[in-house]
Amino acid sequence: MRNGAWRSGRCTGRSATRGGSAAGALLPTRDGIIRLRGRWFDLAVPGLERPVPALPTYHPSFLLRAPERKREAWRDLLALAARLARDD
Repeated sequence: MRNGAWRSGRCTGRSATRGGSAAGALLPTRDGIIRLRGRWFDLAVPGLERPVPALPTYHPSFLLRAPERKREAWRDLLALAARLARDD
């Protein structure tokens, strides 16, 4: 999401968490990022009426250490792009 969208009140209403730490801090589950990635979750955000769809994916530094996972991360980004296009 763009910072300007948040400041102007035009939040896109979707989120992609990058890595296990972010997913663990934001989502109500203890599963690791390998099990979480590629699945949509409803993220409850205080102050918002509706939950925000969240898609966990790998952190970029993990992809540098495990390049064989880039294909999965690319699928996650395509799913996020499709959701953004569909919901607009």
